[in-house]
Amino acid sequence: MYVCVMYVCYIYIHTCMYLLSLYSSEKCWASMEKSSFKSLIELLKRTMGFQINFWSGSVQDHCNSKDLLGMMKKLHMVNKNAKSKVPENIFHISELYHKLNFWEDLSKWKYVKAQPQSEDEANNPVIFAHFPFIFDLPSKVKMLEINSILNRQAAIFITESHHFANLMLNQTSELATAHQLHLKVRRNHLVEDALRQLNKVVDNDLKKELLVSFTKEIGPDYGGVRKAFFHYVFEEMIHPKYEMFMYCEESSLMWFPPSPKFDKKNYFLFGILCGLSIVNGNVANLPFPLALYKKLLNQKLSLEDLQELSPKFDNLKLLLDENAKSIEDFLMYFSIHWVGKDVDLIPNGSSVLVNKTNRIQNITMDTVNHILPL
Repeated sequence: MYVCVMYVCYIYIHTCMYLLSLYSSEKCWASMEKSSFKSLIELLKRTMGFQINFWSGSVQDHCNSKDLLGMMKKLHMVNKNAKSKVPENIFHISELYHKLNFWEDLSKWKYVKAQPQSEDEANNPVIFAHFPFIFDLPSKVKMLEINSILNRQAAIFITESHHFANLMLNQTSELATAHQLHLKVRRNHLVEDALRQLNKVVDNDLKKELLVSFTKEIGPDYGGVRKAFFHYVFEEMIHPKYEMFMYCEESSLMWFPPSPKFDKKNYFLFGILCGLSIVNGNVANLPFPLALYKKLLNQKLSLEDLQELSPKFDNLKLLLDENAKSIEDFLMYFSIHWVGKDVDLIPNGSSVLVNKTNRIQNITMDTVNHILPL
């Protein structure tokens, strides 16, 4: 029975691969209707899901998976550059969360990453971590947790190797905490104490397991106290009264103020806190818009990113509408009211009336970056 199922699986996958090969031109994909493009992705996903559900670990399984995922990667790149994109979650393969051995896959990914490029990559096993766009949110969370544990184990190994190589009697007591990052904070000076200590930490220490203790309270704890620390430190730092971030009333999203009260070092340390929260398995509610993550990934922003932050930017989209008539009737200038003051989108924008000729020339991605600097 099993052999029969595997044979059917083999026939199904290769039939799909043959059909997909007929439309393997990226030029063809880019010219597809959005619905047809989406159907093509769904076909690949179903085929990949079929492969995963009947996985035997054979060489053929690995070859099929690399071919399928390679084609999905090309489609993902086409979608990335398309004007009308399908949502990212269309590429997610939900079967991976329950079927993939994340420990094994990430270990192979780390090993291959550390090696010089092999000329015989065709015979290498498939590594799903090479295709991050196929993972849904639960899978990404699991990957982050496992990756942080693997990094921590590597850091511990290096630390202990160093200690044993230089073993001396007066160093034995240091070994117990050499692989931990210990923050000692006062509840009434939580942010101040945390940032002061993190400012002295070297990069390798950030990979260690975080230990938090509140002064004059019960000793350090790996779970509850650490979660309480992240909850209260983020609650204080993103509160409007702290003035580290500004909030858009219409969307309740936060962004960086044009005239920050704090220097860049504080924002850098805030980023370190975010990273520590993730690698130590804590979830924080930080209401940033998608634009922040696109900037971190060096991706281009769009007018839609402005609209997410505040509906007042809907007019910019309206101005670019090719069907818009009598633009001059809007009596709009290249200036907006933003964060309590008028901001020129171009030099002397407050005195330049928007018309059909200059709207395309002046409302560009520079406008978006001007409003959302980072």
